[in-house]
Amino acid sequence: MRSTEINELELSKKLRDRNAWALKVIYRIFFAYATAIAAQVKSATVGPKEAFEMAMTRYEGRTFTKQVFQLEESWFVNCVLRECHIFYSGGAYLWENTTFENCDWKFQGPAAQTVNLLVQIGLLKQGQTPPTKLQSSGQA
Repeated sequence: MRSTEINELELSKKLRDRNAWALKVIYRIFFAYATAIAAQVKSATVGPKEAFEMAMTRYEGRTFTKQVFQLEESWFVNCVLRECHIFYSGGAYLWENTTFENCDWKFQGPAAQTVNLLVQIGLLKQGQTPPTKLQSSGQA
């Protein structure tokens, strides 16, 4: 065998070994990521007939005053929220027989973009605020 053939064979073997090593690393990263996602999904609390992307905290039969909530992270059942700050980014939400009194609603990300679109096309008025008292059930 000529030396160039030996060098090509050695180089080919080194590349195969390096590719195999890279594939093993990628597989391990993917497996760790998939395992973490599966653990999050398994531990997520979900509402009836709904599967949410993130865990939600269930509040039942409580009254809150001047608290801060991320709507996508909260599930309210028979609650009253007074003068609370509620942030909404456009994800899934759930509330049942809940009253919101004088709450400050903040829309972020996709939710804010949707509000801006509704203002631009005339379905909402600029500066329009939600009712001061709202009692309902809702989900998305």
